[in-house]
Amino acid sequence: MRRALPWLALGLVLATVGAAHPAPYTLEGTIRDRHFQTPVAGATVSLMPSMRSTTTEDDGSFSFGPLQVVGEAQLVISHPEYRTVTLPLGSLGTDAWHLDVTIVPTAEIVPGGPDSDQGGAR
Repeated sequence: MRRALPWLALGLVLATVGAAHPAPYTLEGTIRDRHFQTPVAGATVSLMPSMRSTTTEDDGSFSFGPLQVVGEAQLVISHPEYRTVTLPLGSLGTDAWHLDVTIVPTAEIVPGGPDSDQGGAR
């Protein structure tokens, strides 16, 4: 029994450390032009505070995984021809997420006009 005690203690320490880190999850989605609903290829999608980034494919899709973000997360989407969008995601937890996001071209933004907001997720 005495030999088992150190191993039992080690097992409890490892279980406690494992519980402090959330399970991995995935985050994926599609970026589209707000007006034409066409895919936006080449947009940079960054997940903060993890500092991980990816670029959208020709069909506007992006994917992150496996991820372990602790605390509040934000998705930042940028493209030279579109207004940068920051979406607060809150606490992501351990589930898989899928986001469909529309963004507004910079050439179409009129200050105070109907498109002066930051786009949005559906």
